Amino acid sequence: MESLSAEINYEAAKLARACADEWTARTPEKPRYVAGVLGPTNRTASISPDVNDPAFRNVTFDQLVAAYRESTRALVEGGSDLIMIETVFDTLNAKAAIYAVKEEFDALAWICRS
Repeated sequence: MESLSAEINYEAAKLARACADEWTARTPEKPRYVAGVLGPTNRTASISPDVNDPAFRNVTFDQLVAAYRESTRALVEGGSDLIMIETVFDTLNAKAAIYAVKEEFDALAWICRS
């Protein structure tokens, strides 16, 4: 499933966007927005998955940023109006998600200005 993350996020946002647009068209005085969500990953940057090796990490900050950027891009391209970061139990993972969203939004803004 990990390899399908971007595709799943894109299609989910696209479906939500279509539904939101349909309901907004029915009741334009109540606009609907689509929130794309970045949640926890199956890896943690702060805690070792190996109790016998407390210093071991199975993911780097940069790998997390890359994964969160890919998901952010897919959610935005699918039609999300905003990105929520939630239920992340590892603060370093949450920091990677925040950094990734900022980096991706900066890149998207640059593309839009070009």
